[in-house]
Amino acid sequence: MKFFYCTVVAACTFTFTSITAGAETFTRIKSENDFRASVVDKNLISSWGVIVIHSNGTISGKANSSNDRLTGAWKWSGKTWCRNLRIGKGDQLGSQCMKISVSDENTLHIKGDGDPTVFAIGN
Repeated sequence: MKFFYCTVVAACTFTFTSITAGAETFTRIKSENDFRASVVDKNLISSWGVIVIHSNGTISGKANSSNDRLTGAWKWSGKTWCRNLRIGKGDQLGSQCMKISVSDENTLHIKGDGDPTVFAIGN
């Protein structure tokens, strides 16, 4: 499980570096309504896998490298998106609230306490 988590973090860091090199402009999402309109119920695609943040407050997805399912729950709090995830049958990763930004290029930027994660926003 630790290996998988390190792989995900490394993939996210690589993804962030390659996407920001294109000089995209990101706009911070500060309301739940804007978050729902831009992100909810869409495929969020990264080099390590795909997640969907569902309108019913759940999160689902799949990691490419291990075929582990991602499950969790989310809520909007103030100006941040808060989530708790579980990868496969492992322990929950714990709740974390993060700043969300989107670009004109349909790219989602999630910034928590650590390195940012970037996703392409699909349908």
